[in-house]
Amino acid sequence: MTIIVLAIFVMTLERRQSMYQNQVRKVKAVHYLYCQNGRQDLSRQFQKEIAQKNIERARLFAGTIIAIEAALLLGNLYFSHQSAGFINSFQSTRYALMYVIMIGITGMCFYWASRFKTSLEQDKIKTAVVDWLVVVYLTFVMTWSAVITLFDQALYGGVSAYLTTLVIGSILFHVSSRKMLWPYIISLGTLGAGMPFFQPSSAVLLGHYINVGIFAILSWLISQTLYRNFVQDLASRWEIKDKNQLLKQINVQLSEEIIFRQKIQGELETANQELEKLSLKDDLTGIPNRRSLDQFLEREWNRAVREGSSISFLMIDIDYFKAFNDNYGHSSGDNCLIKVAQSIIAHCRRSTDFVARLGGEEFLFIAANIDEAGAVNLANHIREDIQDLNIIHEYSPVAPYLTVSIGITVISPVAKDQPQTSIDQADLAMYKAKQAGRNRVVIL
Repeated sequence: MTIIVLAIFVMTLERRQSMYQNQVRKVKAVHYLYCQNGRQDLSRQFQKEIAQKNIERARLFAGTIIAIEAALLLGNLYFSHQSAGFINSFQSTRYALMYVIMIGITGMCFYWASRFKTSLEQDKIKTAVVDWLVVVYLTFVMTWSAVITLFDQALYGGVSAYLTTLVIGSILFHVSSRKMLWPYIISLGTLGAGMPFFQPSSAVLLGHYINVGIFAILSWLISQTLYRNFVQDLASRWEIKDKNQLLKQINVQLSEEIIFRQKIQGELETANQELEKLSLKDDLTGIPNRRSLDQFLEREWNRAVREGSSISFLMIDIDYFKAFNDNYGHSSGDNCLIKVAQSIIAHCRRSTDFVARLGGEEFLFIAANIDEAGAVNLANHIREDIQDLNIIHEYSPVAPYLTVSIGITVISPVAKDQPQTSIDQADLAMYKAKQAGRNRVVIL
């Protein structure tokens, strides 16, 4: 059971480690800003503040423990004289010895806390020393309570002494997750290993393991939550202080920038409007480009999904255009693309019809609310009209004039469908038209 509890601690540590990363990054960021302004190292100040808090709490804790243990020692000495028998005398003696050990060690802790408080303020002692002394003292107190709990098994079989110390020690001190492992592992290991020798009842033993395990997990989580909140609060205070100073400087700069921005705002708005218009048109042909296509599709596709209507995609590609370009020149190729674009766009009859140049010699015609037969008929009209332009193409094995191949797909989209899938399908149909000999229409 102890091994299981320890395993849970390790898993909890790994999970919570990531939760601290944002706080650590925040402290480092603020620390960088402070260092840039010539202030003292915030990492050391952070450790110093934690050490000061732990020293203050250690003094309070030590004073309380000394008072409680002294009262228990006096009570033990008094009642030991009232009880007879060797066993009672032996039990009273070992309890008294444990009380004396606790009072002695805690008294040293009280003296150490009182002395180190001044030394820490004057930077005469390292904060790492204070941190580890706190861990050592916590380990001693928790292990001591584990031994007392083992002794208690012969009297009333309870584990309240250890559970109380576990909860108070976890809540009272600010200790990082890795350092807090030591008092937990050592005290739980002592209690778990010794319990079978002091508690003869297996049922009670199992109950103790379960209760201690639950309390240990809860105490651990509370301890690390408090530590994390302390780190977050400290980081936030430093950040607020630093940002207040930065904001004053920024406000001055903003006042100057506002005047400048107001001056050029009108020019920017005009330029943006012109740029928006240009960004939606193909430079060569003047018809919509791919960006304009994406905007149109986003609107029409959603409408088709809502209304359950159909959308037809016609992928149009000029046959042997590379040969045309290579032999007649790029100027002739550009003129050819312009004429083809104008011929295609002439077939837009409704507001839901749309033509875009995808690049090179590829065009996409989108028509809403027509069936497959209508899409094929439209494609054939486009193909025939382009051929009727009578653009001479002596290097095409298909025809003496310029021709196109067209691939079609028709879809009534639903929510899960994507427009790009239909574009790809039309593109595939167009390639099948080319494979079939070009200058034709293929629908998939």
